[in-house]
Amino acid sequence: MTFSIGGCRVTISFLFVAVLAFFLLLDTNGMAIPGIVAAALHEGGHLAVLLAVRCPPKAIRLTPFGAEIVRQGEPRGYLREAAVDLAGPCANLMTLGGCLLAGAGTGKFAAANLLIGSMNLMPVDPLDGGQALHAILCLRLQEETAERLVTVISICTLLPLAVAGFLLLLRSRYNFSLLLVGCYLMLLLLLKKHRFCGLTNLR
Repeated sequence: MTFSIGGCRVTISFLFVAVLAFFLLLDTNGMAIPGIVAAALHEGGHLAVLLAVRCPPKAIRLTPFGAEIVRQGEPRGYLREAAVDLAGPCANLMTLGGCLLAGAGTGKFAAANLLIGSMNLMPVDPLDGGQALHAILCLRLQEETAERLVTVISICTLLPLAVAGFLLLLRSRYNFSLLLVGCYLMLLLLLKKHRFCGLTNLR
């Protein structure tokens, strides 16, 4: 499904809707709706800063791997790029702070924002933390060197996470959530590297 909002083309893939419906159907603890709202706030943070630095989105694609924002241009300067990358997690953490101040009745929404915000701050490419790290490193290093360094840091972060997830699965015999997160992030990293290599070969 494709439609336009103020010159921005929004595409929602069938698999995105299918995955969303799957989680809603299997939601037994009431975390699906708070998670969806927290994810929307996360993307709203990115969009707000993009508009603030006068770099409006050209297109937004909703896929099973999340939301992909296609920009009409890049923010001028690596610090602005980092600000755009960190805006999503910051929106979640600010909402978490509001939930803690509000007190009772916000536990699930607070947990969803904590999970989404903290996970996206991990120094793993292509998560927001990894992209922000790349932009900050580019202030001192060549772009290709920064890219390689972020890849090394990403792998060094994901390997202990995967090992911890595997050990948790062995001890609990059923809790595979951490291992699943590690595998998912590794898949994102591999997919991004594949796309990057494809673009390089076309040049």
